[in-house]
Amino acid sequence: DALPIYNAAAAVSVKPLRELTLAEFRIRLADASEKQRWPEMLDLATAMRVLYPEDEVIADAMNSEGRALSELGRKEEALQRFDEVIRRYGNASSLKDTKSEALKISIIDAIKNKAYVLGQLERWDECAQAYGDLISALSEIGGDVDDEFLSIALSNKAIAQGRGGDAAGSIETCN
Repeated sequence: DALPIYNAAAAVSVKPLRELTLAEFRIRLADASEKQRWPEMLDLATAMRVLYPEDEVIADAMNSEGRALSELGRKEEALQRFDEVIRRYGNASSLKDTKSEALKISIIDAIKNKAYVLGQLERWDECAQAYGDLISALSEIGGDVDDEFLSIALSNKAIAQGRGGDAAGSIETCN
């Protein structure tokens, strides 16, 4: 799977950022992520957000920025990016009102990424709340929600509750 991305990324890697199409930005972002080149991913996402100021692109780019910042050890800045996506475009309870499927995905990604980073920071109460928000978001959209993804979110919420000292909440989440 990585070979087509690598070949496509190699073809567009010499183009100046201002000349990249949105699809080419996405190819280069995927390549930078695959190769764990976090500073490059951060620069690409920031440029993509500036050059393509549509809501769906901005939300996606901010999630990419947050992921890169997290991998660079800049966890608080990463949380700010994820919170900004949620603040601007909607939260778990407003997903049904969001018309764009791309924005729904970006909101869910922001909530998921926020929960993950909070766990890395061992901020267990906030982490459990974020996983609760993710579960609510997944329930809100209904339909084709991957059962495995929902199960992982439930498990992670229970783990965060347990690590945060809420054994009763953790048991309740498991039930």
